[in-house]
Amino acid sequence: MLSLCTLLSLLFCLFGLLDAKSSTGNSVLVVLDPAAQSQFSIFFDGLKDSGYELTFRGPKDEAPLLIEDDVASFAHVIVFASDTKNFAKDITPQNLVQLLSLKTNLLIALSPKQTMLSSLAAEFSLILPPPGTPLISHFPERDGPANVIPISVPESPLLTPNTPPVWFSGIPFARGNNPLIVPILNAPEESFAADSDSSTDTLADAAEKGGEGIWAGSQLGVVSGFQALSGARVTWVGGVDLFTDKFANKEISKGVKSGNTQFARDVAAWTFQESLVLRIEDADHHIANTTISKEQYTINDPIVYSAAVSRFNPKEDAWEPYSDIKDVQLEFTMLDPHIRTALPPVAGKPGIYSTQFRAPDRHGVFKFVIDYKRKGWTHLHHSITVAVVPPRHDGYPRFLGAAWPYYAGAISTSVGFFLFSAMWLAGDDCQYSARAQASMPPTLTRRLLSLDFCGSLIADIGPYDRRVDASCGPGNCHPCVSLPLPMAAVPPFLQGPGMTPEVFKCLEVWWASKYKDGYNSSFHDLEQLKVAYGFQMNNLMSCRANNARLSSAIDTLQVESKMLKRRNELLQEDIDQAKRTEQETKDEVVTLRKDKQDLVERLAAIGKKTTGLSKQIDAFRVQAKALAEQAHQRRLDIVATAFGKTSFVEESFVPTRVVFNDPVQIMSALPSELTQSLRVYFLPSPPRSMPLHIPKIAQAGYWFHPPITIPEETPVELVVQAKPHEWLYLGRYLSAPLDGEDMKLSEWIELDTQTKTAYCTAVSRTLKEQYPDEQVSCADIQRQLDSGEYAAPCYSLQCVGYDLALQEAFVKASTSQPSDTDTSKPSQNTLLSVRGAVRSLHAVWRVDTDPGRRHPTSTQKRSHLDDDEASVTKRTRVDGPPCSEDARSR
Repeated sequence: MLSLCTLLSLLFCLFGLLDAKSSTGNSVLVVLDPAAQSQFSIFFDGLKDSGYELTFRGPKDEAPLLIEDDVASFAHVIVFASDTKNFAKDITPQNLVQLLSLKTNLLIALSPKQTMLSSLAAEFSLILPPPGTPLISHFPERDGPANVIPISVPESPLLTPNTPPVWFSGIPFARGNNPLIVPILNAPEESFAADSDSSTDTLADAAEKGGEGIWAGSQLGVVSGFQALSGARVTWVGGVDLFTDKFANKEISKGVKSGNTQFARDVAAWTFQESLVLRIEDADHHIANTTISKEQYTINDPIVYSAAVSRFNPKEDAWEPYSDIKDVQLEFTMLDPHIRTALPPVAGKPGIYSTQFRAPDRHGVFKFVIDYKRKGWTHLHHSITVAVVPPRHDGYPRFLGAAWPYYAGAISTSVGFFLFSAMWLAGDDCQYSARAQASMPPTLTRRLLSLDFCGSLIADIGPYDRRVDASCGPGNCHPCVSLPLPMAAVPPFLQGPGMTPEVFKCLEVWWASKYKDGYNSSFHDLEQLKVAYGFQMNNLMSCRANNARLSSAIDTLQVESKMLKRRNELLQEDIDQAKRTEQETKDEVVTLRKDKQDLVERLAAIGKKTTGLSKQIDAFRVQAKALAEQAHQRRLDIVATAFGKTSFVEESFVPTRVVFNDPVQIMSALPSELTQSLRVYFLPSPPRSMPLHIPKIAQAGYWFHPPITIPEETPVELVVQAKPHEWLYLGRYLSAPLDGEDMKLSEWIELDTQTKTAYCTAVSRTLKEQYPDEQVSCADIQRQLDSGEYAAPCYSLQCVGYDLALQEAFVKASTSQPSDTDTSKPSQNTLLSVRGAVRSLHAVWRVDTDPGRRHPTSTQKRSHLDDDEASVTKRTRVDGPPCSEDARSR
């Protein structure tokens, strides 16, 4: 049993925690399944009694949001939904990490199952065991499952002292080397992580492997904190059961209640920044013996730095000075710390830490930095930037004691220089003053004067005699000089008792040898000068030759320079011309672009108009087609009304198509009794003729302006071309003009271009043959037809019989003819009329220049060529293009 003092201390701590508040806020969001909320009533009631405002939310609920408009909605978040795998879309690992950057504290409970929180734990350097391996311990011996373990609470500044052991059920985890991790509660030494159903097998396998692969020992953690650099705190708990009412009310031993309630409250207090929360209120720096803070200091200045540190008191909800930190350090840094010193508390000044140091002998930008990081405590980080500068020009001492040897050396050198200069300028003179001569001894004076005279005599010597000794040879000849010095030449002041002939002779010999040596030396020097002069002359001649070559090169370069200058001028002119051309081209390009833009706009407008016109043309074509169909139907009705629906063949009769190339040959192959009594017309297919409209074989119909005009009341056998080389016998017909039913403009438009051209060509040729004086071109005819000024006349076709014998004769004749269907040669497009022979009649077309003259397109009866005129020739004329020429023969 616990002692009375222990119980009293626990009660005092419990009462002291009442109405405790967080330093960052009191709003708490609890993410928990609503059905499990009643299992944590003791823990949540304790938070409410401490002044926290709890908001509950299901793990899959959409509101309230964790973060709204990039602002955290709550100061603290508790996640007790450890078994939930799917959370709402705003509860994600990314959002939970973002909450830390927004200084929101988190309390997260883990589960043996693999969930989103398991992957998030790895981001905080927590290594979890495999899923489904809770912490198991069989010691101490107790009743209950092996995964419900009593764990002793260690001594820690963030936990209440003498807290009873706590019950734990969950998973352990290994901690990484992250310095921001704060160990709170470790697993017992005899515990291990394994599946409760196979714990014995797991231990046996691990023992065989030397302990490899087993999670065991007190190095595993069950509760760990993490303090981010932003100051926010996260606490990871291996199992949510630690906070339940069941474990809070469960006894450790008989009569001893578990410490879960107090432990959970201490963990929440640390997580929500109630305990171990520090901050730096203010910092100050100044020079010693002053109180004014400066923005820059001079090197070697004595600097005093002070900082005020406070600790949060949750009971008073206030910050109080705190002086119990003994290991705070101050760094004076410029990239690297130049000075690192302790920052001890100041006696008699609560919360004040101060130190004094000398600024380093280095100028630059420095920082006062406090970086205090201790596990469990709030990180203290504070920095102030100042400048350290060298002294001003008047801040240095006048003389330096260490430089006196250099000062002495400079002074002595200067003094010696002045003394030497004075002695040099004030030295002995060549001319002695009279006082100096008077003071000299007479003998010394005469000797000096004799030397002076000898020196002047050398300078004034006249011509000398060169004599050659007997010993001089060709190679050792040297000049000998004799200096005749008569006594009369001696100055009077030297003619004294000392100037004897012997002395004079000695002087003569001495000066002769002296002069001889000087002459030899001079002669040798003269020879050397001659040699040097020869070299110099050679060099001079070479230099002159080089100068001549250089002059020539310079002249050439000057000429080339003038030519280059001229070329540059021409090139500059070309460049200027090119620039002008370029500018003109640019102007033209701008103009062309404008024109292009105008053309594009015009083309767009024309395109719009063309589109509109195309639509109008399409509508016009549809209307024209409808009008043509109406005209066609009306003509058929007129013909049917006029001639009736008489059929000369049975409904099931299908004529046989006749295959041949030349109608003349096929006519010659027919029996003579048929050719003498019948008139046969061969009508080629369009575009070589105008369209033929007959609904069925041996029925009435109509056609437009046939190339051969059939005399009225004259029956003809009509044979039409169905396909190339294939002909079809239609029956015996009478043709007459169909008044008032000329070809409509809509029908003319529906014809193809080749048919129009062939028809206009044939009409033009016919008009030229009948009216040679009138010049009517094919283009004029087509223009008049296209404008609707004229129209092609329409003729009726009345079927008056069908000759089956003629049909059989055609079939027999075609089979007897050689098969020649060579399409490479165009077939003879003929329209033949056979009456014993082939005859052809022409339609008449001319321009109506005379109002009284009848026009060929008139629906009145046309005049036809009589039989006598048509029988002038007995030959067959084969047309080139259809409707252009007719074959006439009788």
